[in-house]
Amino acid sequence: MKKYLTLLVLIFSSTFLNAQKQFSVSLGTAGTSRILMPNKTGLTTAEGLELKSLEVAKPSFRAEIAYFKELDEKKFLRLGVGFQHVRFGTRKFTIPSGVNDVTPQYGIEKQVVQQNQEFAFAELNFTEIKFLAASGFFTKLTLIHNHPSPSVYSRNFESDGSWISSYGVTRSDDLKGPRIDLNVSIGLNYKIFEFSNAELFLQPYISANLRPYRIAGIYNEYLYFFKDTQGYLYDFGMLVQYKFMKK
Repeated sequence: MKKYLTLLVLIFSSTFLNAQKQFSVSLGTAGTSRILMPNKTGLTTAEGLELKSLEVAKPSFRAEIAYFKELDEKKFLRLGVGFQHVRFGTRKFTIPSGVNDVTPQYGIEKQVVQQNQEFAFAELNFTEIKFLAASGFFTKLTLIHNHPSPSVYSRNFESDGSWISSYGVTRSDDLKGPRIDLNVSIGLNYKIFEFSNAELFLQPYISANLRPYRIAGIYNEYLYFFKDTQGYLYDFGMLVQYKFMKK
């Protein structure tokens, strides 16, 4: 059923955008991480700080298609839909002795949580606001739908440097993060090429989600302090946007 709904959305989007005078296609990547909020019950201050230091930025990938609406000479609105493959996880870390582990033959590992998202967004662009030699500034509000079952990827290392990888799927009732979320972002527009009927932009941006993501693993327990953690997603990214202008 979801496949048919996705196909209908794509057909509708294609038909709608084909009727517009201006639309864009964007592809990009971002470094995504979380601001962890550990429950420090039973943890020392040092353990709490270590838990927060374990997560590092991981590359996420994003695609968008949108329609432009000029508001006046200084502003225009971009409305669109897209898909994002979100990844956040840990640096390579050593599991302390005495901690129960699902792979006790390994003492070192790193992990990545992977979450797929569909989203719709409204982006307000200001062409007269110049900053850092940019050709414009934008702010964006995004409505996100999270797929119900993220996966946890683990790579476990032996002392000789060899490793083994495994995937686990978290139970849907243990995904305490939101099915629906909001994201806010700000960024800059840099026009790098202009053609007769199109323009090419680079869009560096920063963004943050407004609801916490809590992950609880069943096969691959994420991190070693708890079977579940929660925190707010944020990322620093870059989009390459190709803007079509029909004549």
